Amino acid sequence: LVVFRDETQEALARRARTEFVSHLSHELKSPLNVLALYSESLLGSAGQSREHQIEAANVIAEEVDRLSSLISSLLSMTQIESGSFTPDRNLVKLQDVVSAAFEEAKAMAADKNCAFELNAPKEMNPVFVDKDLIRVAITNLMSNAVKYNKDNGTVTVTLEDTEDAIQLRVADTGIGIGEEEAAQIFDKFYRSTDERVQSVGGHGLGLALAKQIVELHHGTLLLNRDRDEGVEFIINLWKEATAVKQAI
Repeated sequence: LVVFRDETQEALARRARTEFVSHLSHELKSPLNVLALYSESLLGSAGQSREHQIEAANVIAEEVDRLSSLISSLLSMTQIESGSFTPDRNLVKLQDVVSAAFEEAKAMAADKNCAFELNAPKEMNPVFVDKDLIRVAITNLMSNAVKYNKDNGTVTVTLEDTEDAIQLRVADTGIGIGEEEAAQIFDKFYRSTDERVQSVGGHGLGLALAKQIVELHHGTLLLNRDRDEGVEFIINLWKEATAVKQAI
């Protein structure tokens, strides 16, 4: 008796698990090494310096935030991918969510002197979505627009109620994305090899999580590279699929 079995899918799954563990180990190891380095320095003679204490406290706080963000993103992605997550949908004023994320992004860009433009109607029909999840997706896009922008650059956020969808566009005048990288930017843990990107902290989950959240709401997240500089991400929450309801 001779049995032939195609193990391609099993092999791909094993490879994906191995790559995931490898990426995750790297993302966890980097901040842990920094935390260990600064904690040891605080216990040594350098720890007597007030300037070093302040520097160490700031770096430790940043790395803790990085770890917290990584863990939160992983938990959210795991729940969505396993199908065990049920969105808490309610009628939401999306312009309020966008405005809050916009102000948060402005605060992040204090040291880059970026200009910010928000184009949104004062009145819009509410959208039937999970407010907290949508806020995460929008915040991730705006955060990237700030992090990978140039000094004195511009972040432009546009919210529109079109015939077919509620559309949000987040554009920047920053580093941009190469043609070869465009197909990978939504992959988990993917980060560009560009030195300018590598010099900015990140774990490569922001866009992947944003795309999952938007698709969970039966929408689309697209990349628009047809620009003179920078990039633009476009969220479409389709009206028919996401049950945009008329305000009473």
